[in-house]
Parts: sequence; C-alpha cells; structure tokens
Amino acid sequence: EERTNYPLIVNVDDLGTGFRLNVQAVTGIDARRICAYMQATLSHLVKALEFAADSVVCDLPVVPE
Repeated sequence: EERTNYPLIVNVDDLGTGFRLNVQAVTGIDARRICAYMQATLSHLVKALEFAADSVVCDLPVVPE
C-alpha cells in the first residue's frame, strides 16, 4: 500500500488499447461523487479535444451538471 499526504490520488494507466483509472481516496470521500466528477471531466475533455482543440484545460468544467 502506498503512503501519501494527498487525500485523493488519480492514476491513469495506458494499456495500449485503452486506459485504466485508479483512484485512491481517504475515508470519508464519497466514491460516487468522485466517479461523477471524473466522468464529467473526461467527457468535457474529450469534447474539447474533438471540437475545440485550442481550449485551456483549466477552463473545462469539472462539476457534473
């Protein structure tokens, strides 16, 4: 088990034919909420890459609608 001072860690593994996300969080962080944030963020990132490649990452919405 890895040790860290961060309350939330997200690792992205490149599998060659796809990606795998691994999220580690301290007790008390709602897993469903983190999944919803990740899904919203990745969805907005894909749309930005597809339709607005010059977008700035920090301008992408993170909070699910």
